[in-house]
Amino acid sequence: MTDILTKISLVAVAFAALVSCADTKDNSGNDMEEAVLARWMQANRPDIPKVDDGLYYKIYPAETPAEKVELQESKSWVYTTGLGKNLEGDYFFNMYPAIARRLGTYKAITHFVPEITRYYNGNTDLTEGVYKALAQMNIGDSLELYCSSRYAFGTNGSSTPAVEGFAGNTTIPASTPVYRALRLDNISDDPAKISSREVIEYATQKLGKLATDSLKEGIYLKITQPVSSGENVKEDDDVDIYYAGRYIDGKVFDTNIKSVAQESGIYQSSKSYSPLNFNGSSFVEGFKQAILNMKRGEKATVVFTYNWGYGVSGSNSNGVYIRPFDSLVFDIEIEKE
Repeated sequence: MTDILTKISLVAVAFAALVSCADTKDNSGNDMEEAVLARWMQANRPDIPKVDDGLYYKIYPAETPAEKVELQESKSWVYTTGLGKNLEGDYFFNMYPAIARRLGTYKAITHFVPEITRYYNGNTDLTEGVYKALAQMNIGDSLELYCSSRYAFGTNGSSTPAVEGFAGNTTIPASTPVYRALRLDNISDDPAKISSREVIEYATQKLGKLATDSLKEGIYLKITQPVSSGENVKEDDDVDIYYAGRYIDGKVFDTNIKSVAQESGIYQSSKSYSPLNFNGSSFVEGFKQAILNMKRGEKATVVFTYNWGYGVSGSNSNGVYIRPFDSLVFDIEIEKE
């Protein structure tokens, strides 16, 4: 992607000025917009081939070619990393921390990893232009794409991205052409297998567990500070808990331990870093199962697959983005009586 970004040379030509100069006698709506885009492309990016009226893109093959994986409509999930701009070079979408820091949009809580999106025509998270280009790409390939609003955000435009930390410094008004650059990181028709594989690897390599030594299928628990006596916590027990929630790569996304929040760069002065009461609280099932297999005073680490967490929908709340099929890790401490 760095190579692509260095190739971008957007000339300071105001697209609005071109629109005002366009001959509108026989053109209206998309026709006029696409005619102006064609002029802009000829003047500024003649190296990008025209695929259709209003759609221009170029695919850069991966340095190490990957085996071709055919995308299946509504079955395949694509993993992509990228950015989006208007033709003046302002960002409406960005997944790179270095660029976010430069724009002033960086958030320490943001998980800068590829997005996971189902591949199907009409998926607004992809847009039609990207949807068409992906069908021609192999894993590891990169893409530069310019398109009219017909292949982007249409007559509605685009507001701030759902993932808070992926926001840029602008939004896209209605009927506006855009630029997209992205890398196709992976394709999978079964992301559940990826979640299962990475959880087993984490359990065996970092927790010292056997692949068969699961608490339940897809859940692995290691007691790191055991207590020799006492019973396991029950669902209606009134116990206090400290925790740190991590993605499978180790990045902390939530904690009620002040020192962990500070060390991870996600500390919020407005947040009360107090113990969480188990009785009556709502938890994802993997977290809950870990607690029910622990005693008061114990510490443990649990790792579990997506189906014990936030499932195929994921979660997007308070700046924390759990992707679909995300595996999760929790460090847990149950206070003594």
